Amino acid sequence: MAPVTKGERMDLTINSGTAVCALPPDRAKDVKLEMPKQLGTERTAANGQPMVEMGSEIPALTFRNGDVDKLRFKVVKVHIPLVAVSKIASASDEVTFQPESAGGSYIESLSLKSRKHVFEKSGIYMLPSWAVTKQTGSTVAPVDETPNKEQAKR
Repeated sequence: MAPVTKGERMDLTINSGTAVCALPPDRAKDVKLEMPKQLGTERTAANGQPMVEMGSEIPALTFRNGDVDKLRFKVVKVHIPLVAVSKIASASDEVTFQPESAGGSYIESLSLKSRKHVFEKSGIYMLPSWAVTKQTGSTVAPVDETPNKEQAKR
């Protein structure tokens, strides 16, 4: 196990079918919610259903490899945090999906020259992260490397 910052556990689903990073409204609650430019902006979910944007949040996230990054999420009614592959690529990072026998899947930060391991569970790729909150600050502690059971079941 690698040392990471304690915080709210957020297993991020790496998704090539979404154009934005999406966060459920019950996550990272103590991060300031920025109101959308146009109140009530509608987005369309993958299933075709409309979703109303409630705002955006930029939580500081810590990863297993020690990287700390901030991601802008649109706050919408989704069940799990989603990270758009297109947003990862537009940040000049590379996403590689491959079997564990070939080194496993990962996101490589070209600017930081580091890799974040992505776990595959039932065809879903998840990136473990921890949102740094006011309560947790920067306390360091070892954590489990695998996605939590609730997130892995989905």
